[in-house]
Amino acid sequence: MDVSKIIDFPAKDGLIRRKERRTRVFKAGSVAINNKTSTISCTIRNLSDGGARLKVAGLFRPPHEFDLLVPADDWEAGCEVVWREGDELGVRFLTDRVRIKHAGNQAARLKVPPPYR
Repeated sequence: MDVSKIIDFPAKDGLIRRKERRTRVFKAGSVAINNKTSTISCTIRNLSDGGARLKVAGLFRPPHEFDLLVPADDWEAGCEVVWREGDELGVRFLTDRVRIKHAGNQAARLKVPPPYR
């Protein structure tokens, strides 16, 4: 691991409260709610074994608990919001990171009506 990417920012009062060190990353992710039927894009800014800092797209305000999906790394985890500040939030993982369950070729299973003529 590149040690120059390990960060440990103190809170505004100068105290560091994290149990694990976080690694600076810049990864695409999705906040999934409603049993993963609704998703919104986010950027993962830093990551540790126990949580992450996310930047959410637009004016979306995630609920207190949701699933974080990271397709590029093929994992997902249940999350709980620990802090919010503007469009960024800190989350604690409630579950272990697990491989994303792929439903197979979705396009092959969807019945798409023919285009109107």
